[in-house]
Amino acid sequence: MAGLGIVSGGILETWLASRSTTADELRALADAAGLPLDAYLAQVAEEKRRERALAEGAEIFRRVTGAPETVAAFDAEYGGPAQAQTAPRAA
Repeated sequence: MAGLGIVSGGILETWLASRSTTADELRALADAAGLPLDAYLAQVAEEKRRERALAEGAEIFRRVTGAPETVAAFDAEYGGPAQAQTAPRAA
């Protein structure tokens, strides 16, 4: 690669070294999981998609349940939470 000598010890070498380290770490994780690297990365990608979907769902849930009128409409449609039956406590 002509011209790369001007960045010797600089950003390019740091970037290449970090990629190598990351690749080595990913291979080690895949080996520990007993999976080929491509299968491991596919599994990680699916986990990240699931995490993102859960985070989005949690955010929507927080917005919806933060609105009292939405909670009241839900309870009217589907019934509110059952009241817990508690036994009287002795003094």
